[in-house]
Amino acid sequence: MMTKAFLIILAIFTLGVRPVFTFLFFLFKPLKFVKRRIDFEKKNPIDDACFYFDKIKNRTHHKTDFCFFVSSEGEFEQVIPLIEEVLLQSHAKIEIVYTSESVDRKIHDFQIVHKDRVQILRLPLMLFFPVPFLVFQPLWNWVKAKNIVLCRYDFFPEILLLKLFGKKLILVSATIKNKKIHFLRRIFLKMFYPLFDFVFYASNNDKEKLDSFTLGKDFPVFDFRVQRIVDRIAKREQKLIEDKKLSAFLQSINPDQSLIIGSLWRSDADIIFTSENLQFFKNLSVSVFIFPHKLKDQALAEFVFKKVKDVLPFKKIQSIEELQHLKVFSNDPTVYYIDIGGILVECYSYFKLAYVGGGFERSIHSVLEPYIAGSRVLTGPKTHRSTEWDLVSQDELELSHLSIKNAAEFGNYLQLYFKEKNQSSPMAKIETSKNYQSLLQWNNGKTASFIKQFMND
Repeated sequence: MMTKAFLIILAIFTLGVRPVFTFLFFLFKPLKFVKRRIDFEKKNPIDDACFYFDKIKNRTHHKTDFCFFVSSEGEFEQVIPLIEEVLLQSHAKIEIVYTSESVDRKIHDFQIVHKDRVQILRLPLMLFFPVPFLVFQPLWNWVKAKNIVLCRYDFFPEILLLKLFGKKLILVSATIKNKKIHFLRRIFLKMFYPLFDFVFYASNNDKEKLDSFTLGKDFPVFDFRVQRIVDRIAKREQKLIEDKKLSAFLQSINPDQSLIIGSLWRSDADIIFTSENLQFFKNLSVSVFIFPHKLKDQALAEFVFKKVKDVLPFKKIQSIEELQHLKVFSNDPTVYYIDIGGILVECYSYFKLAYVGGGFERSIHSVLEPYIAGSRVLTGPKTHRSTEWDLVSQDELELSHLSIKNAAEFGNYLQLYFKEKNQSSPMAKIETSKNYQSLLQWNNGKTASFIKQFMND
């Protein structure tokens, strides 16, 4: 009953209030951020990957089986293993609707590879209208899939109202991380979660908190990215065989005397490259391998160079070709700034200690990638938005992970870690931990069985 009332409220808001906001956005188009967003959404009718006008005309040959709603790149990465499994196993056609401009290129590139089976749409936020009208865009006329997959958040009312069209709603990576379930939120959750036919919880903690709102349905804790990371690591040798230069470079690294930094921000560099930490790297012959958060960020490269140049050699690598004659020696500690995309996950598996950037910004980047690759993980303090950190931080091994708050904590961890490494008794490998092994058990063909269940229901 509460769910029906919730849908009525959403319908009233979407049909009565949302159009008002749409016209207000159009009136304020001279504002830079409004114009940019409107121009972004105006690409939909002229983009061959959208099939926009064909769908409005309801041509049956453009009907699809799954529609995936994602906010930005992080959510796309969460569901892309499921997307790829759908395309592989069921031979279905899919739709991808996305919110952020930041993921536009990535999704476009993905559509080009699967152009006969993937259609895309920029979510009309400022141009939304319930029916086709001038430049305004109706979401409902475009979405033809029977299975609607949402990821984490961006639960816009026009998306949830697809339930009224007989669609099956599936929620991936459901989380209530670091949010208190107060009275008003409890009412919302009681109306919200029964809308979904299937839910994948992001963690056991989320399952415990949210299970009571799903009307007694026992949904699993599952992260589709685990299998994707495992597959990439398993195929790393194949990737490296195809690129002998990269293979030779990585195999010359001493994992006991090195640190890899994935997705480095300037705020991370301030913590890592203090004079004390640089001297520590030099004294213990520790080489540092940097993968920047943003490729071709000249300002960041220059910033790191100025930080380290008086203590350690600095080498900037901008292409695979530059690695041809480059070898790493443990007695010659160096800072390597690797400005190359697409190889970070494979590279993690050649190291035993990793620092993941972003923890001094809004949120950390993927910590599952280095962890599943067998590395102990360091990161900054802002882990509150990362459900991956919940999974990694359950590891029971000593010195296996740490969220650091400042340069002193980072230096203290390094001293403990490398002191332990240099002792006669070796540290236990991450792969031996119960937590690590339990993560791998999430897979074993379960993704394919979920897809089969959705298709047959």
